[in-house]
Amino acid sequence: MQELVFESTLGTRNEGWFANRKFRAVLLFYYFDGALLRNAYTFSTICRIFDEIYQIRNLNHRGGKINKVQQSIIERIRGNEAKYYFKFYGFLQDFVGTIEETLQKNLRLSQ
Repeated sequence: MQELVFESTLGTRNEGWFANRKFRAVLLFYYFDGALLRNAYTFSTICRIFDEIYQIRNLNHRGGKINKVQQSIIERIRGNEAKYYFKFYGFLQDFVGTIEETLQKNLRLSQ
């Protein structure tokens, strides 16, 4: 589970808490409530959608050099913005709604 959440970079000099690692931690502990009852495929699929959103966000906020993986994500989205709008909107609705349910459930259990 550690490698799934923190990827395979533990023990390297690249151990910073970048946005993708923060997202993975929130996903595991608040979306999946600390246990991957669903499979790792679902976890990875949600992370891929986040990566797509993050790359589009970076186009507006960062600029700079883009690597091949980032470029392929951007090329896949360009020209399909309407489709991705609904994909991202659905993703965000599911993500926020599931976290709210988890937090409410945990609050009731702690009382």
